[in-house]
Amino acid sequence: MRPIKRRNLVHTCTHYRPTDNSIEQTLSRVKIDRSSSLAEDKFGLVLTAASNMVLIIDRINSIYDHMDIREQDRIIFKGEEYSVASVIEQTANITDEVHHWEVLLV
Repeated sequence: MRPIKRRNLVHTCTHYRPTDNSIEQTLSRVKIDRSSSLAEDKFGLVLTAASNMVLIIDRINSIYDHMDIREQDRIIFKGEEYSVASVIEQTANITDEVHHWEVLLV
C-alpha cells in the first residue's frame, strides 16, 4: 500500500499531553477532516449528531517527532483545542505494518 500523497496532507497542528508538559510536538503534513455521526429518527429523517474531527497521520509522509498520541491528549488546530478520544492504527494489508493513524478528536 502506498503512502498518502503529500499534496493531500495539507495541515499542521500541535500535539501536547496535559499531564506532562515536556511532551509537545508539531505535526506537519497531516490531514484533518470534519466527521459527523448520522442517525435516523422515527420518521426517517437524518439527524446530525455532534461533529467531530479526524486527524490522519501518514507513517511515511507526515512529519512528527514521535508517534505517541494517547487518549486525553490535546491537539491544537487553527486556534481550537481538541481532546483525543481514540487512536486507531490502520495497517497495510500484506505486510501488517502501520500505514497511517486515525485520531478521533472531540
